[in-house]
Amino acid sequence: MPTYITTMPVPHTPAERVIQKFGNARDVARALSLAADKGLIDRAQVRTPATLYKWTWPTERGGTGGRIPASAVPALRIAGRLVGVLIRTEDLVSP
Repeated sequence: MPTYITTMPVPHTPAERVIQKFGNARDVARALSLAADKGLIDRAQVRTPATLYKWTWPTERGGTGGRIPASAVPALRIAGRLVGVLIRTEDLVSP
């Protein structure tokens, strides 16, 4: 019986890296919602999984081309800290 090795795709953009650190876009949305429930971030900073996935889309399709909006970074860092995900500066810059 052949053995198959599966690996996670290497994230190339800041949005892909951050989403993968949390697990998936739904997990990012949950962490943001939890941070808002605890009063650590403003409720307006909570994003839906669909919005988070759009960050990974090319600009031609209505996405941000892999960039994370600067206004979202503080909330992502707070939410990450709350759930044990470290968001480093290197995760937020394009290669």
